[in-house]
Amino acid sequence: MWRVAMRVVNRNGVVRSLLMAWVTVQSLGGTGCATLWDGYGQDNPQSCEVNPSICSASQRCNLDTHLCEDLDAGTTDASSAPDLTTEVPVGTDWQVVPSGTSNDLFSVWGAPAGDAWIVGVSGTILKWDSSSSVWRTVQSPTTLSLYDVWGPERQTVFAVGSGGTLLRYNGSDWKLQSTPQATSLLSIWGVDDSHIWAVGIGGHVITKSSGSSWQIETSQTSERLYGVWGNSESNMWSVGSNLIAIRNSGAGWYVESGGSATSLTTYGVWGIDKQQIWSVGEQGSIRMWNGSSWMQMSSGIDSTIALRDVYGIGPKNIWAVGEKGTIVYYNGTSWARQETGTKKNLYGIFRSGGNTLWAVGEGGTILRRTM
Repeated sequence: MWRVAMRVVNRNGVVRSLLMAWVTVQSLGGTGCATLWDGYGQDNPQSCEVNPSICSASQRCNLDTHLCEDLDAGTTDASSAPDLTTEVPVGTDWQVVPSGTSNDLFSVWGAPAGDAWIVGVSGTILKWDSSSSVWRTVQSPTTLSLYDVWGPERQTVFAVGSGGTLLRYNGSDWKLQSTPQATSLLSIWGVDDSHIWAVGIGGHVITKSSGSSWQIETSQTSERLYGVWGNSESNMWSVGSNLIAIRNSGAGWYVESGGSATSLTTYGVWGIDKQQIWSVGEQGSIRMWNGSSWMQMSSGIDSTIALRDVYGIGPKNIWAVGEKGTIVYYNGTSWARQETGTKKNLYGIFRSGGNTLWAVGEGGTILRRTM
């Protein structure tokens, strides 16, 4: 995800002074404030995502920047941009796209400009060639499996994997980076290029700050961590085995109350803000954090199916992918299964550009949906 979030709490939990001023972006016609929280961690009423009424009838709220922008502004035509406030019509419009490989694909990430990357088993790296509309294999500096990919922008992308493998794309090539411990990393996410977290086996958490190398952080758990997500230094989450959920509110990681009550494994986590976070996992489980506790939701699928990843573009447009070609969609009220045309296990989902969703999985499976 490419949400921009200003940091209001530093790594020691000290509140930074933050000037809350109206911002006008001349090139995009943007107004409002580009941060979701004020200097005390409270919802910021000057953000259009918190207070949609600040946008005029000729504007929309851009959930990536939190600013109001003119309907004809930006790189995406307003007529083709998804409406983030209403549900996307359910249909059989997931299409299989050739990948050029039979390797299992574990994760996909996309940038606003339309760039997209996929990683998988044996160091597999694929890049979307938008000029010819095909996925192309890219030279990888490793043969170890890569489990997740994420980037702060199109010229800077990271991938993590087996044995502590960590790669960085510099705009032209992928390069290996040194990590402080040879423990498999299963997920990576960040706020920007200088504030990134990767998690993995044994509760392993590493982080990268501005101008520094990767450092180990104490996670307060030894559970295996499969997913990590956040939109600021004071709102980072990671989930994993035994229904563990750990949280970093700016002063270090801690186990969130009620996070480890069963033997179920949670694989994916994604959210909008501090009050709206979803996690998915074994037995078709879907839970939502409402700001104070986790609530179990009905996924409407067989309990033998594990959901492996979750991603959305707003509170009424969220998808989760899983085993046996499963994709379920949340319209803000309930979850419903969507037809995919495949029985292959699906492991990752993400958006690229303004209106393209990608899902990836077993045996080189790639699905695309245009919104």
